[in-house]
Amino acid sequence: MPQRHAADAVDLPEPDGPVLLATLAEAFKGQGFTAEIKSGLLQVADGPDSRGVRLDCRRRAGDWDRWWFTWAGGIWLCEADKPFEAVVEVKGALRRAGNLAGPEGELTAAELCAEFPGWNITETETDDGRRWWASRGAPTSNVLDRDSDLTADSPEGLRSKLRSY
Repeated sequence: MPQRHAADAVDLPEPDGPVLLATLAEAFKGQGFTAEIKSGLLQVADGPDSRGVRLDCRRRAGDWDRWWFTWAGGIWLCEADKPFEAVVEVKGALRRAGNLAGPEGELTAAELCAEFPGWNITETETDDGRRWWASRGAPTSNVLDRDSDLTADSPEGLRSKLRSY
């Protein structure tokens, strides 16, 4: 049997964020999702005409600078060397956000649902524009008036209220 020498070893480059996102996109496509990279972010949806989420891949300083998948808003999702964990999390977020409407709802509702798993997130149309709600019960008109329900004019405003709740 021939012996290997140190000079024969090949150093393979470490995959970077775009390569890891492309690998994750293929994993989603294998699960039947629509997945494409646009403007450096991976957009994943349950089909070409359904809502979706955006994902990014960044180095995490608190984890020895390893690559992590994140929601587009910078919320850590999972380590990039665990793509199927990301698939499971995103599938759950898409399922929880399935009843939200509106252009902002398409990309941020699943992110809010994932960041605050104990809450139901709802977006409604009002005479003054869109309204975002967070409740711990089913999103019905009776439930959205409880003291424990939160509301805001934007997903960012709702995120801020949920963090301080």
